[in-house]
Amino acid sequence: MPIPAQLKDRPLRILVVDDERAMTQMLAKAIRAQFPDYEVVEAQDGFRAGAIVATQTPDVVILDLKMPGMDGFEVCKMIKAQEATRHAAVIAVTAYGSDETVERIMACGASACLDKPVDLNELFAQVGSSLAET
Repeated sequence: MPIPAQLKDRPLRILVVDDERAMTQMLAKAIRAQFPDYEVVEAQDGFRAGAIVATQTPDVVILDLKMPGMDGFEVCKMIKAQEATRHAAVIAVTAYGSDETVERIMACGASACLDKPVDLNELFAQVGSSLAET
């Protein structure tokens, strides 16, 4: 059974991961404005995202798929493989959307896959429904 947000000892946390710093900053700023009560953390690569996931256990991860080093598919698999983090909703974003890509990331455990450029209203709806389930 999920723990209600008001009973948690920390604010709900959203991690934004994209190797393009401008994209990470834009998404994080928009999310902070839309969800001011939640903590927003940023990472520019999959390795940093993995460290943040392990230490800060985000509730939602907005995850670019195409990154150097550890890509979004690997990050998603890592999140879903760990008992402490498998609860996190993963919302993938990609500029390389195809049926195969969507199928692959959903098989890794993502709850949604959005195309870039990201429609912020669609992203907010996905984040909101994911947070409602925590």
